[in-house]
Parts: sequence; C-alpha cells; structure tokens
Amino acid sequence: MKIVNQAVLSTKHLYCLDIFRVAIVFLVLFFHLNIHFSFETNIKIVDRFVNQGAFTMSMFFMLSGFILYYLYCNNDFYKWDVLKNFLKKRVLKIYPLYIISVVLFYFIFYYKQVPLFMWGMQIIPLQAFFPATFNEFWNGGLWFISALLFSYCIFPFMSQVLKLIKINTFVLYIIIFILCIYFTIVAAFYPETRLQLYVSPIFRSIEFFIGMIVAKLSFEYRSVKIKNISIIFIALCCLIFLLVGGLSHSNFLNHEKFCSSYLNYNLFTIPLFSIILYLCSICKSGFLYNIAKTKICQYLSKISFAFYLGQGFTLEAIKKIYILQGNGYLRLLFDDKILFLLFASVFNIILAIVMYEFVFKQIDALLRKQKILNYN
Repeated sequence: MKIVNQAVLSTKHLYCLDIFRVAIVFLVLFFHLNIHFSFETNIKIVDRFVNQGAFTMSMFFMLSGFILYYLYCNNDFYKWDVLKNFLKKRVLKIYPLYIISVVLFYFIFYYKQVPLFMWGMQIIPLQAFFPATFNEFWNGGLWFISALLFSYCIFPFMSQVLKLIKINTFVLYIIIFILCIYFTIVAAFYPETRLQLYVSPIFRSIEFFIGMIVAKLSFEYRSVKIKNISIIFIALCCLIFLLVGGLSHSNFLNHEKFCSSYLNYNLFTIPLFSIILYLCSICKSGFLYNIAKTKICQYLSKISFAFYLGQGFTLEAIKKIYILQGNGYLRLLFDDKILFLLFASVFNIILAIVMYEFVFKQIDALLRKQKILNYN
C-alpha cells in the first residue's frame, strides 16, 4: 500500500493490540510474584513459562514502537513545533503519574535516607543506565520507564530514518533482527553482561525499532486477506507458550552459557510477535476482535501503565502482609495459590483504577485546561 494512505490508516484504533497489552502486564505481575514469593501453580509447563516472564519486555518495546510509528509515521519531525509537541505529549502522558508514584512509594514503604543523587536518578529517569543501583530504592522496578522514555526521545529520529531507508522493508527487518540476536548471543557467552544488556536503553531501542518496522510492513501489506485471524492469533500465542515453557529447562538453555537468560527467547519470540502485531493491524472481525472492543478490555488497556506502576506497591504490600501472617485468614490466603493469585491481581487492579481515575485523569484534565496538553 502506498505511503499516501498511511494518514488515513493510522487514525483507526487497533483494538486487538489492547488484548496483548493487558495480557502482557498480567504476565509481568505473575512473573514478579514468582520471583519474589516463589508463586507456582504446580503445572510444570505453566510454571516454566511464568518463570521466564521477563521475555515479555521485548514484546512491550515492540508494541510501543509499533503503535508510535502507526500513529505518527506521517509527522515531519524536522519541524520544531511537530517535534516539540510529540515529545511533550509522550512525556506528559507518563511522567506525572510516574513521579507521583515514586514519591508515594518513598513515604509509604521506604524508610532509608536516599542520597540526593539518587533522587536525581528518579526525577530524570536514569535507572536503566545504572543497573548497579537496582538494589537501591525502587530502581530495579523502574528501569522499564527509563528505557521507554529513552525510546520515546529517539523515536522522531528513528522515524525519519525509517522513512528515508529505501531498501525492501522485509530485508531491513531481517538486518535489524540479526543485529538484535547478535547482542543476545554475545551476552550469552559473557554472562556478566546479561543484566546490562537486558535493561540497556540502547538494546531495547533496537526492539522498539523492530516494532516500528513491523508497523511499516503493516501499511505496505494491509490489503492482504487472511481468514480465521483469531484462530491464528491463538495458535501463535500457544506456540510462544509452548516454546518458552518447553525450552526453559532444555539441555541447551541449561548450559552454563545460556541458563537463566530471558533474552535467548528473542530468537523465536520476536518473529512470532511480529506476526501477531501485523495480524492485529489488519484484524477487523472475529471473536478476539469483539472481546477487544468490550468496555472491560478497553478500560484494562487504558489503566495498563498505572497497573505496571502499581505492581511495586502491590509487591511491597504483600511483603508487609507476609510479616503479619500467622494463623487464620492470612495464613489461608498465602497457602492457597488461587486465593493468593486472586488477591494480588485484584489488589493491583484496584490500585491501578485509583491511580488512573484520581491521579492520571485529574492531571490530564488540568493539563488540558491549561492548554499544556491537547490530545487529538
């Protein structure tokens, strides 16, 4: 499809993407419950899949890159006003809720004195650039925000570059994918670099760029007719589940150079998720599409960022409850896996709703009123 039609296409909401946004944030919560509280279902393949849940961060960055290019591919970022308005909207959409969450987290849960330079790291999110500080304050849980803001800041440049590149988009996808895999192979052979690569804003921007390339492909091949897209969605998701859950304890991945490296899954999860993103962009019907359009799914998608930030509060609250547990209802809560999962999920959802309704929406309304922010 020609580039001139992208302006019309990019105004259409891609409802099916909302399902995956919601699924990913819940999987990240289950992963955090697993690493912090050894939560397991006793179903081996499910537990292995959840245990490797950090691989979903690649999906987050690909999804973000896809959506931004889908929405802003026609913007001329050479113009200062266009560039300024884009950055203002992106930053103000997440920064106020982020900084309020950081301050509240400190006053509610953190009792140590935080060095002044550490506050600077929170105010200008730099956590991903300094993984050695992850044991300090909340830094280990905020690296994602830091890397995401970095990707937002360089998106205008990457967008202009992507539009200028004249080679076949499929060829470009393969080149950038090989570059991404090259980094993971190097990290696999030098285990001490895994954390640095996993949180690296530079590396994550490559995944972000892959998402942008997939969005460009979706414009070029949007007229392709594919039947039973919902069934293909489910099949691809099941394939990711089986591959991650099945390979997580294979002899290959348990080798000393490959053990516990979430990034190794990029070899097959990135191509599979690329196909899912493309299918989401052309899906206009089917039961998954109908589910995605429901008010519940749409609302959960809207509060997904608050849900992610709320996980820090949820995990700390559960730790406090753990200390209080003895006999009775609290003991029953933590001994029963289903009750524990429901409690954590519902608690996090309620917290996300409060953050979204009473913080995010109020700040958004104030910014609109002051004409500082104006979403079209």
